[in-house]
Amino acid sequence: KRNLEEKKAQNLKSKHENIAELSAAEATLDGLAALEYESWSVASKVCEQAKTKFKEIEDELNNALNARDKASNDEASLDAKLHEQHKNLNKMQDEEKSLKEKFEDLLSINGFSSEKDFLEFIVDENTVSKTQKEINDYRENVKSITDQLETAKEYAKGKTFVDIDELQKQVLSVDDKVKTINDRQHVIKNRRQSNSDIFQNISDRKNRYENAKKEYDVCQKLYKLVKGDTGKAKITLEQYIQVAGFDRIIAAANRRLFPMSDGQYELYRQEGALGKRSNTFLDLEVLDNYTGHKRPVGNLSGGESFKASLSLALGLSDTISSNLGGIQMDALFIDEGFGTLDKSSIESTMKTLLTLSESNKLVGIISHREELMENIPQQIRVSKGKDGSTIKIETEL
Repeated sequence: KRNLEEKKAQNLKSKHENIAELSAAEATLDGLAALEYESWSVASKVCEQAKTKFKEIEDELNNALNARDKASNDEASLDAKLHEQHKNLNKMQDEEKSLKEKFEDLLSINGFSSEKDFLEFIVDENTVSKTQKEINDYRENVKSITDQLETAKEYAKGKTFVDIDELQKQVLSVDDKVKTINDRQHVIKNRRQSNSDIFQNISDRKNRYENAKKEYDVCQKLYKLVKGDTGKAKITLEQYIQVAGFDRIIAAANRRLFPMSDGQYELYRQEGALGKRSNTFLDLEVLDNYTGHKRPVGNLSGGESFKASLSLALGLSDTISSNLGGIQMDALFIDEGFGTLDKSSIESTMKTLLTLSESNKLVGIISHREELMENIPQQIRVSKGKDGSTIKIETEL
């Protein structure tokens, strides 16, 4: 009986400890509800911990309730048994007293001086011992139950029963808080997925932007190069092409001008005139090999200018024929300009033109100079008269 009472007391103590742990867990969950979680993984971890704690508290609560119910049932059962035993004891004591009185009367009537004489007369010693042992065992059992009841009452002093309804409310409150955490976890998970989708979209756009930026940079560099926004000279593509073609024409022209000027002159493109802000990048200057100095072509005399112009025309013809391949300029017409030439210049110029005519090129000269008429074998003479102009073709075979 004492062991049973100690077990009941221990169960009651464990039950109160479980209630204290439940209250502490509720306070912990109240603190968790106010947290601001940094990430979904942190919130998920806290939620799992809360679920585990809730399960532990719920198990402990159920154990406490079961222990309380068992203790209550045991106590009620013991009380009932003790009460019944008291009744039986009193009854048996009364019966014992009555029977003892009757027994003593019967002993006296039947001539027995004592109970011992009677027992020796009707039963053997073993039977008496067995009966006495049963009586002693019964008395010990009654005493043990009485002691257990007194011990249980002593342990129960100052103890109060737990309000099951209040505990159930606390459990429901914890359940609501766990549900709130689960809802927050779901919101965080959805937000994380949304942020991941947004991040992927931004990454894709960034990659497309970087690829487009690379293409744009290439196009921009090419555009600036064509426009003339790069380099020290700031030359446009149009100027570059014009300059490259013009330099070839000048080189071809100098092959004509040098012999026509008896080695005195060579044409050069004016240096330092390149750039999109300059309109003089195709201006010419002439090198005077007699003096070793360059000067603008505008400073040439009339005859010298004619030679330079004729050289450029012939250089253009040579360049076109060379570039296009198979396309030849078969005819060349020169209008005036010979009037500014002296006799020596006319001779050198005519020598160049005759050289051209010998290479299957038709060279036509429009002039009024008599010196030219003497050197040109085929002529178309235009004469002005009162009746108008007349044409006469003269051919010297």
